[in-house]
Amino acid sequence: MRDRIEERRKRHTGETRVSFREKKHLVEVIDFCLMPNHYHLVLRQLVDGGISLFMKKLANSYTGYFNEKYKRKGVGALFQGPFKAVHIDGDNQLINLIGYIFTNPIELIENRWKETGVESPQKAIEFLKSYRWSGYLDYIGIGNFPSVTKRDFIIELFGGQNKIKEFVEDRVLSKSNFERNFKEVENIVLE
Repeated sequence: MRDRIEERRKRHTGETRVSFREKKHLVEVIDFCLMPNHYHLVLRQLVDGGISLFMKKLANSYTGYFNEKYKRKGVGALFQGPFKAVHIDGDNQLINLIGYIFTNPIELIENRWKETGVESPQKAIEFLKSYRWSGYLDYIGIGNFPSVTKRDFIIELFGGQNKIKEFVEDRVLSKSNFERNFKEVENIVLE
């Protein structure tokens, strides 16, 4: 259709212009979280070898941008080693992975929360609602980077945007309550 429109426009204007082709997508980005020293991506491969090629293009593009911005010349690689990939084997694994990625930014305000529990669950929940470098905001209906992620499948898997929000909040609260309850029991046992 686009080619026919382009041809018709050329005939009427006499212009010659290179027509653009639709890009063939390698992956769908299901979720992401960018952190100061690492990132997480949940990708669905659309073509054979798509994830590897996408990651190569992402790394090369970012390295070029970074090197140009910081005037780096003749310096080694920006990233160390290959990326780590894990094949998702089922809904439960996917749900847990998404929950892990959605809550990962909490480490920026409570760096040992995974080991010791969340000190202030309400502060952590509010922080997640304001952290821009994650797909979480789009998943709970706050437009942030809506064109980056393909969310339909995950929203359906969870049962809606409100269920995703409840899941994340419950995850944060349970981490806080678990640790508090564990410490209380530990104190009783030690007394």
